[in-house]
Amino acid sequence: MNAKTPTKNQKAAQTLAQFITNEQSQLIIYKGEGQIPVNKKAQKSNAVTSDAVAVAVNTMSKSDHSTLMPKMPQMNVFWNQAAPLINGAYTGSIKPDQYTTKLDTFVKAVSKEN
Repeated sequence: MNAKTPTKNQKAAQTLAQFITNEQSQLIIYKGEGQIPVNKKAQKSNAVTSDAVAVAVNTMSKSDHSTLMPKMPQMNVFWNQAAPLINGAYTGSIKPDQYTTKLDTFVKAVSKEN
């Protein structure tokens, strides 16, 4: 099965999608797992609007702060190289004095012609 082939269980898939994206489910997942809701009503709840991280994520996801990624194979190269860099900076395994060197290496890796 691929993205162009509909599921054999279309009704069940639609029911599941509606369930996991409704306001109440999104808030339960947010409270239990910390996943920022994608449901617009859930994003307006007091729990979400009082969470600085959720506010930042919602702000940065707006069109004036972000751009959709292109659908192309080269994006895999980008994210395979970016993930350890982002994680290393976040966890502290990459120290601030290493940022420039690591970023230069990253630029070289994603700039290679395929």
